[in-house]
Amino acid sequence: MVRVLLIAAALIPCSAAWAQPTAAEPPHAGEQVEHEHRNHAAVYLGFTANDGTHFTLGAEYVRRNPEWKRFGVGGFAEFVFADDTEFLVGATGAYFAANHLVLEAGPGLAFHHGTEFLFRAGAGYEVELQRLTLTPKAYVDFVNSETAFGFGIAIGRAF
Repeated sequence: MVRVLLIAAALIPCSAAWAQPTAAEPPHAGEQVEHEHRNHAAVYLGFTANDGTHFTLGAEYVRRNPEWKRFGVGGFAEFVFADDTEFLVGATGAYFAANHLVLEAGPGLAFHHGTEFLFRAGAGYEVELQRLTLTPKAYVDFVNSETAFGFGIAIGRAF
């Protein structure tokens, strides 16, 4: 599974070829302009602190429609390389503030010696560098009766 995430990380910059806009005629009078959807995929590298600090590798995806204003929906998948590897997967709702601040929260599942429900709340600051985005972020996962803190950087691409 780690190989799949590494391959996905290598392919994100290649998505530029798929996302190139095509030449289109400007809309004629009376025609409705169709809004372009905004997608964002990223690879997450960071650490999770809970009974020690553990390397975390993950992927995330967010979808925004212009009709949703500053809101988006997405999902995440992460491996936490502790003594026994943990796998986290979940869905998030995101709010994009005007100053590049991103707030996210949502439910998920933690797979580690069984399945446990988790709730994630976090924030990040999205910086655009040419075609890539760098988002330093921090989050808190509430799993069962424990709290895990995560921090790292998401390296992604909007398309």
